[in-house]
Amino acid sequence: MKIFLVVSRTFYKEVHNVKTRLEELGHEVIVPILYGNLIADEVAHAAGAEKYAEFRRKVIAAGDRAISDSDAVLCLNFDKGGTANYISSDMFSELLQAFERKKKIFLWSYIPDGVLRDSILAWNPTVIKRKISTIGIAENFKPKPADKKPTPKPAKPVKEAKPKPAKEVKPTAKPKSEKPKPAPKPTAKPIKETKTKSAPKPTKPADKKPAPVKKVKK
Repeated sequence: MKIFLVVSRTFYKEVHNVKTRLEELGHEVIVPILYGNLIADEVAHAAGAEKYAEFRRKVIAAGDRAISDSDAVLCLNFDKGGTANYISSDMFSELLQAFERKKKIFLWSYIPDGVLRDSILAWNPTVIKRKISTIGIAENFKPKPADKKPTPKPAKPVKEAKPKPAKEVKPTAKPKSEKPKPAPKPTAKPIKETKTKSAPKPTKPADKKPAPVKKVKK
């Protein structure tokens, strides 16, 4: 089913989630022409009253074409400030267009109280109470099966390795012991013992005769 979203620009941030959930059910979703392009409205408003009025007529015509091409409309009447289930004048106008073209009308939440209540009740909308699953799956839609993860194959049991018998180690032949070589003979000549000479015997000092005293003549 092709569904056009009727929503206030205040709630454009909620459009992506709703759109995604409807597409998961196989529906084709049409968003408002200003969705993702609010700057265009600001530029037209700054250009003056005449330019802005012309711009608004184009926006309304684009919404009218989108509703004509749709099978149903979903009005996202979220709470706004202190107003429950808010529906703006632009949203009411698009719901009226959907009714005149005999399109199925879904309301996100309950019909708000106020002067618009009786008119909306007359259009016999379906209130989904914030549950997109109420709209149902699109006809001839086959949801993609969930990707099944391959079940891991059980691991093969590990065979216990049998210990190999130890090889017999043959005793190695003992090396022949070498005979000790005789110690080399000393080549140094033996030191001869020197005989020490005996000290000379002391000689007696010779008796010295006293020198004669010379007599001095007076």
